[in-house]
Amino acid sequence: MRDYDNMPVLRWQGKGSAAKAKAQILHEEPIVLQMDDSFDMQLDVEEGACQRDRSSGRLHDCAPEPIISALAQINHLPALVEVGSVAAKAGLVVDLDPALHRIIVHD
Repeated sequence: MRDYDNMPVLRWQGKGSAAKAKAQILHEEPIVLQMDDSFDMQLDVEEGACQRDRSSGRLHDCAPEPIISALAQINHLPALVEVGSVAAKAGLVVDLDPALHRIIVHD
């Protein structure tokens, strides 16, 4: 299981957070986006070609663009769409931790 403790955490607060996340991703650096507790992370796993960890419920190694775009649409956060696009261009993947409301972008 991947350890996220050494990755920088960015508490999502809108467009400013999107700019910070994109800057981090453009440098191909990992980042944990900490979303608020009301953030809906219920997705169809097939949509982003994710693997599910049955013990933790986490989704890992997801294609960033479809997964983040779907989350942005569900949660009405258009600024989040750009993060998925930049992550895809950087060749990174996404893990989702629904229990802690986290989106983890990494290599």
